Amino acid sequence: MVTRKAESVVPIRYYEHKIRLDNILHDIAVIDTAIYLMKIWDIGLGDIVTEKELHSKDGYGRRSHQPDFVVKLAGKEIAIEVELTTKSRERFMKNIEDNFMRFETQFWVVSNEKGVRDNLGSVDMRSCNNL
Repeated sequence: MVTRKAESVVPIRYYEHKIRLDNILHDIAVIDTAIYLMKIWDIGLGDIVTEKELHSKDGYGRRSHQPDFVVKLAGKEIAIEVELTTKSRERFMKNIEDNFMRFETQFWVVSNEKGVRDNLGSVDMRSCNNL
């Protein structure tokens, strides 16, 4: 975190990260997923771009969708999404479409929670191929 005093000396915009307690389980699942993929795909931390890094590149003023992290593997960028909570079919579809337009492929880790499976399972992946 950059303090206000440091901001006046160094041209870095002040940003205070707020920890959201309701996201802790999701954050743990994202970290577990990253560790698992690092092991099975034999990649290092340098091959992973976090959601926070993606937002930083985007600029913190804009809040566009970013995957939980991106893996650089064999010259491709793979969007990784971890979904633990129910979202609307429309929101899932928007996230899938956003990822499809920006990344070579996407990999989803989905909760066994019924609403998550049902809403994501109802997305016709063929429609994503026509974007």
